[in-house]
Amino acid sequence: LDIFFLNFSEHTQTAYRIRLMAFAKWLKTEVGTPQEFKVGIIEAVFFLITKPSFRANEIVNRYSAYLRKTKLKTSTINAKLMVLSSVVGEARKYGLTTITIGVPTIAYDRESSPVKGPTEEEVKRIVAAARAQPGAKGLRDSMMIKLAYQLCLRSSSVVSLSMSDIDLKERQITVIQKRLRDKRTLTIPKILSGELEAWIKFRGRWQGPLFPSI
Repeated sequence: LDIFFLNFSEHTQTAYRIRLMAFAKWLKTEVGTPQEFKVGIIEAVFFLITKPSFRANEIVNRYSAYLRKTKLKTSTINAKLMVLSSVVGEARKYGLTTITIGVPTIAYDRESSPVKGPTEEEVKRIVAAARAQPGAKGLRDSMMIKLAYQLCLRSSSVVSLSMSDIDLKERQITVIQKRLRDKRTLTIPKILSGELEAWIKFRGRWQGPLFPSI
């Protein structure tokens, strides 16, 4: 976990520890962990990554269902779930586990959100306009827009992506957010994974920016 936290700023480290501790407390009371199980971040993460994938995903789905029943904001719930995906991804990178979890994030309520983005139909028109550009530029720009919309990414996060950030086999993508030290590992939706793979095949698999200048 120390290595995992080194990837982030001090502010983000604190936020992640709080979210993981909340998961640990829920795990103790709701999942029926051993009696001697301590309510701690390390124990909770170890408990999760040593379970088979189906069992780990069951636990995450139950935690998601529990969070949905609270009065927490959607953004807060998604943040609590995404940190679990990031920790598992880091553990897998160092050979500590082989499991993959799909984080069931909750869609934002556009009607109640104070900040409203484009509707799905508007995004489709934007993507179509981008795709209408000739050659590789149309493919690149439309893929960037889809990625930003589907994963709720800032334009700066999309532009900074490199080939090393993509794991198509595990459907994982590592993005930089806010500050250069703030990274998150996200699950790529299946439909987007296929389109992203098609873009990479067109682009070529050489190392460098995922969306190079054209």
